[in-house]
Parts: sequence; C-alpha cells; structure tokens
Amino acid sequence: MDAVEIIEYERKHRSEVLSLMFYSRLIHTHLDWYQVGHWLDSEEYHVHLMYEDHYLVGVMGANASVSGVGWVRLIAIQQRSEAARILNSLWQSLLPKLKVEGMQTISILVINPWLKEYLGDLGFSFLEDVVTLQRGDQPLPDPPVTDVQIRNGYLEDIAGIAAVDHSAFDPAWQLSLRELRQAQRQTASSTVAVYDGQIVGYQLSTKHQGSGHLARLAVHPAIQGKRVGAALLHHLLENMAYRGVRSMTVNTQASNTFSQRLYQRYGFFRNGYDIPIWQAKI
Repeated sequence: MDAVEIIEYERKHRSEVLSLMFYSRLIHTHLDWYQVGHWLDSEEYHVHLMYEDHYLVGVMGANASVSGVGWVRLIAIQQRSEAARILNSLWQSLLPKLKVEGMQTISILVINPWLKEYLGDLGFSFLEDVVTLQRGDQPLPDPPVTDVQIRNGYLEDIAGIAAVDHSAFDPAWQLSLRELRQAQRQTASSTVAVYDGQIVGYQLSTKHQGSGHLARLAVHPAIQGKRVGAALLHHLLENMAYRGVRSMTVNTQASNTFSQRLYQRYGFFRNGYDIPIWQAKI
C-alpha cells in the first residue's frame, strides 16, 4: 500500500506545486489578480499537499476567512482515476483549519467543468451563477446628469476605494487592501467617483487588444441612486472606445438584477457564458 502523507504548504514546496499545476489537466484556479506563484507567496491562504510514496498527487488551497466566508482558490490533481479519493482526503484535512479560523461558509467558482461531478460528495451544493454580459461598439446613451466628478484612481486612493468596496459588497466578494493594490497595478483603467471631496465609487478594467473587461464596479450604498455607477460606466466606455476597444464584457451575479439593468441600458446583453457557484457550510 502506498504511503500517504498530507502536509501544509511551505515555501520549499513551491516548485513541486507549480510543476503539478503546469502538467495536470485537473486544475482549478480562482486567484483573481494573481498568478499561482504570486498567490502562494502571499501567505493569505491555507494550502494542503497530498503525497503518495513521496510523490505529489494533489493540492488544495483556500483563502483566509473574511467575516466567516471564504473561497476554494486552488486545486490540482495528478490523475483522474484517483480524483475523488484525493479531493476528499485534502478536503477533510483542510476543514479543521477553516473551522478553527471561524469560517462558516466556503464557495467555489466552477470555472473548469471537470470539478462539478465531485462537489456534491464534498458537501457542496449549487448556489447561483455568475453571468457574463457583453456589448459591441454601438453608440452610447446620453451621459448621466450627476454631481460626482470622475477622475483617474491612484495607489494613494486605495484606502478610499477599499472603504467603498467593503460597504458595497458582501464579505465573500470583498477585496483586501493587498488585493486592491495588486488589481490597480494590472488595470488598463482605474477611475474613482468623487462627491463632496470623498471617494464614493470606483471601477477597475482590463484591456487586451480590441477587447476590454470591466472587472470591478462599486458605489457606496449611501449614495446609490445618484447615477454614480452610470457615470463611472459611461466614462469608462468612452475612454475605452477612444483607445480602440470595440467590445466589452462584465460579470455579475445572476441575482444582481440591479447591476444588470444598468449594464443593459448601455447595450450589454448576456452572452450565455455562465459560471456556477457552489457553496458548503463549514
């Protein structure tokens, strides 16, 4: 019988993990603005490794708890025939760490379909879809009439951006200061909405050749209804068109009909690329 060992990740395991992530077809990564190596270096996670006869056969990682919620961020399995057993072993090893930390629910964004068949046995159930909307280069509606000023966002704005982010989003969707800094470094467009001298909204978007993606848009709840989101979106789309972007995409939760109505007013439509969210109670 093979000797089985499950241990916590340390820096010395980095090359083994990266190698498994590169060669395996059974992977899951939901790291937002990070590459695998950078995420492993962040130390804001729990990652467990499974070895059989001193050979790495599986990896599972979750972010640290934020207000009692978290995400499975990283999975890699060496071979499909043993996937169920390896996933279960890693999950049972990871659970006590999450409980001690106070995590109450954990979710997984099922980007890669191979994973879905195993989630029920791990105690996960379907929660909802993240939907994708897109638009072409059709004309924009008239700009919204609003009292807010839209300007570029800078690293020194991060504290104000984080305050909006944490007020606007549920804990599962909030970004830490570190994540927001990383995101802003990688964006093609970062703008903030300023009202009465305070940051009350922001957006972060990426660009690849003629396509753009609105990665993040948030408005402080205290000022919602004053067309701040529309002002940020209108300014972004104008700027992206000027830079040669001919199509834009955005993701939002299927249940977030408020944001979908805003995007639809600007010509976005659902393109059918939906990503399921599954969730488990800890």
